[in-house]
Amino acid sequence: MLHTNYTHIINGLRHIAPLRELRQAQADIFTDFLSQSDKNLTKGFFDLATGFGKTRMMNILSEAYLSQNPNGRMIVVVPTKALVCDENGDGMIKRFKDFHQMYHTEPLSIGAFYSKKKDAKQNIIVTTY
Repeated sequence: MLHTNYTHIINGLRHIAPLRELRQAQADIFTDFLSQSDKNLTKGFFDLATGFGKTRMMNILSEAYLSQNPNGRMIVVVPTKALVCDENGDGMIKRFKDFHQMYHTEPLSIGAFYSKKKDAKQNIIVTTY
C-alpha cells in the first residue's frame, strides 16, 4: 500500500503518458520502489538487470516528480562517466532529453557533474559515484 506522502508523485505519474507503456514487471518494480523509498521520496534506487528498463523507469519518475515540483531537483547516479555522456552522445543525458522531447516541447533542465563537468544548477543532475 502506498503512503499518503506519495500523493504528489502519484498525481504526477497519472499525467505521464508513457507510464501506461510499462511492462507489468516494470510497473510492479515501480510500485515497490515508491512504497520502499523514504517517506518524502528523497532517496531510492533501481538495481535491476541490463535491459530491464531502468532508464525508462527513471525518466518516468523524473517527469512525474518535476511535473509536481517544477523547482525540484533530482540526482541520477550511474556507475561510469561513459554512462553520463559518452563520446557518441548516447549517455543518460541524451536519453533523458530524447524521452522528454517525445512528450514535451520545452527543453529539459539537465546537467552533468563529474571530473571535467560541473553543471549542478539544473533540475536533473547526472553524475557518477
